[in-house]
Amino acid sequence: GDPLSHQLESLVTVLNELPVLDPAAILESLDFNLDLYKDLVGIYLDNYTKEGDILAEMLVDGNLEKIVGAAHSLKGIAASIGGSRLSEVSRLIQDISMGGKMPLPTVWGPVVTAESEALKAALVTLDYSELEESLPPASP
Repeated sequence: GDPLSHQLESLVTVLNELPVLDPAAILESLDFNLDLYKDLVGIYLDNYTKEGDILAEMLVDGNLEKIVGAAHSLKGIAASIGGSRLSEVSRLIQDISMGGKMPLPTVWGPVVTAESEALKAALVTLDYSELEESLPPASP
């Protein structure tokens, strides 16, 4: 069918099915080291919250090679702290671009910006004491 409707369908699926922030899987991969997770979140908040805006601007500029690189790095950075939706949106942008198509800036720009903001808000308000209670008991 129409490539735009296909792009939108995959996007809607992501936004409906994935949480903005999912720390559980990341904590497990860090052997439930909450301090390390807090450090990673701090690094993200200090250095990477503008990456979504930067990618949105690149979409407008239309340099596919730059878009692929920026989307790839944002995908990994977001995934490393459990930013499921931002990571997946970045992956979709990367996939479309690698296929030689231009991700439509009017579709993807606002989404990547909004998901970036949503992730930042979720991280800033994250309740670490609640996360701590959800951790498995430390092994002896």
